[in-house]
Amino acid sequence: MKILLVIDSLGSGGAQRQLVNLAKGLKYRDNNVEIFVYNNSYNFFEDELVESKIKINYPKLSLTSGKVVRSKIIIKSLKLKLKEDFDHLISFLHIPSIYSAIASLYFKKINLVVCERSSSNAPVKLSTKLFFYFACLVSNKIIANSFSEKNKIKSRIGLSKKTIAIWNGYNVSDTNTESNQLKLNRKKIAIIGRVAYPKNGLNLIKAIKLFFDRNGWIPTINWVGRKDNDKLSLKMQLEIDKILNENIDISSKWNYLGETKNLNKIFQESDAIIHPSIYEGLPNVVCESMLSGAVVVASNISDIPILLSNGRGIIFDPNSPKSICLAIEKFYNLSKEDKSLMIKKARDFAIKNFNMRNIVKSYEKILNN
Repeated sequence: MKILLVIDSLGSGGAQRQLVNLAKGLKYRDNNVEIFVYNNSYNFFEDELVESKIKINYPKLSLTSGKVVRSKIIIKSLKLKLKEDFDHLISFLHIPSIYSAIASLYFKKINLVVCERSSSNAPVKLSTKLFFYFACLVSNKIIANSFSEKNKIKSRIGLSKKTIAIWNGYNVSDTNTESNQLKLNRKKIAIIGRVAYPKNGLNLIKAIKLFFDRNGWIPTINWVGRKDNDKLSLKMQLEIDKILNENIDISSKWNYLGETKNLNKIFQESDAIIHPSIYEGLPNVVCESMLSGAVVVASNISDIPILLSNGRGIIFDPNSPKSICLAIEKFYNLSKEDKSLMIKKARDFAIKNFNMRNIVKSYEKILNN
């Protein structure tokens, strides 16, 4: 099969991680795979794709072009690419899916698969929501990365029969749990993801302050990820800084580590991974943490309650600093044996459900039907 995957950038986001994983998995199974990316200013995953010999296509865009002109160029470039006899067009995220849907209208034989990687609760412009709905209507299939989002999409008119859920996929052989099994009390917690408003850092630091007031100590908090500069994220960062400046006991334990491609090192050096997001699709970090042997303490959003049920992790209400605080306390009150059992249960579940080979086969089955 000849497959073109479309996304906005190759930055360090979760959708980009999954697109790269899927592209590599499809190519491994002898499919002809290329990627179309229209923003080349931030290429966190480019080297990985080049190493896998997957062709990346960038349209020629002028930095001075307005949004309308820019969109026309992207769609025209995508149409030209699709003339190379692609069988399938797979789009990730809202705007790339809109461009893909418009371009696909000129090719009757193309099989358009729209992948929803975010949450319906995310703040999106009404016009974008309407155009994305159009993309879903003209698509052959819609793939949500959580059953939670699948059910929301299916409730919309005309989308119920072609919407399915496929969880995120990973190369399970890349993970290592040995360090986590041996060291379970380093008093370090990591939050992995963009320093951005949806990641809910303000409620997390309020929870950490409450934890200190109740226990007289706090674990080291290492935030791994780039800092976003949109208005809401900058406001959150300023409010966090204000609390840090007023509380030296917390500021001495709160670290911004920036981006890294070596997440296994973070998993192995942390007691737990905390994920306090207020909305999201299926978070990569939760799935990868389960595979890597780090205990997950996470929000009760999306499919996370399914993933962490039956003793596979700890969940909390992300809108309540007290709930977050109590979840961290619950983790540190677990015995070493209970933590080890939690790690084993989580990893067994993740290996069964997140194996990239099986995920790729699920995509291929959809493309062939």
